[in-house]
Amino acid sequence: VDKSLRQSMRSYNLPDPSDSPYQVTVRSTWDGIQNILGCCGVMAFTDWSDTEFGTPGLVPESCCKEVVAGCGSDIDFGVDHPDLHQTGCVMAVQGEMAENIEMVVAVI
Repeated sequence: VDKSLRQSMRSYNLPDPSDSPYQVTVRSTWDGIQNILGCCGVMAFTDWSDTEFGTPGLVPESCCKEVVAGCGSDIDFGVDHPDLHQTGCVMAVQGEMAENIEMVVAVI
């Protein structure tokens, strides 16, 4: 799971008219998960530094606790950022599954 999520992060980009349906889906999925679950990256916001998107010091605005224009810019990955979600999305998804295990089992 960790490897697959990290791989999908590499396809995250800013919206562009030439985006493929896959890129649109990746961006939409990451933004939705990070917004809804209050998480950022796979294990932490610093995971974005390993992507082309994050190289110039960016994280998606969906990582911000309060989403305002530019809140994911000028990120120094070497320091804490209390304005960003601190929990990685793997932990957040696992927590959601644990809290809703009855529904997960019912679906299976």
